[in-house]
Amino acid sequence: MKTPLFFITLFFLKACATNLSGSVFDLSEKPIYTKDAKINIVPLSPKNGAKAQIISLNKDGSFSTEKDLIEGEYLIEPLIPGYESQSIRTHIKEHVHLKIQLKNLKKADTSTIKANMDVTLGRGAGKASLTPPKY
Repeated sequence: MKTPLFFITLFFLKACATNLSGSVFDLSEKPIYTKDAKINIVPLSPKNGAKAQIISLNKDGSFSTEKDLIEGEYLIEPLIPGYESQSIRTHIKEHVHLKIQLKNLKKADTSTIKANMDVTLGRGAGKASLTPPKY
């Protein structure tokens, strides 16, 4: 019995998959996940229809492209609120798995600025007179 060429070709194409996967961690090796977390994948030399794509992170901090990517140079950028951005340049020829470690951004100081409460009636800042002269 002859084996159809179609199945052999399909197996060969799957073995040469050009997809991207990975995980995102903080500095203490804990997986990062927020509902707004995205991974930006940009081809640096778009050819044969290679297009940029944005994918979401899974709850365990992992990600993967649904479809195979066209072979070439790519810029991978994790875009996660509360973490420093990072750009990774990589050549994708076959399956690539990335482990990305991001640093937390410093929390903003939300304390209010205290106003000068020393009020002198008729005087502004620098003790300037705000009272019009009387004639």
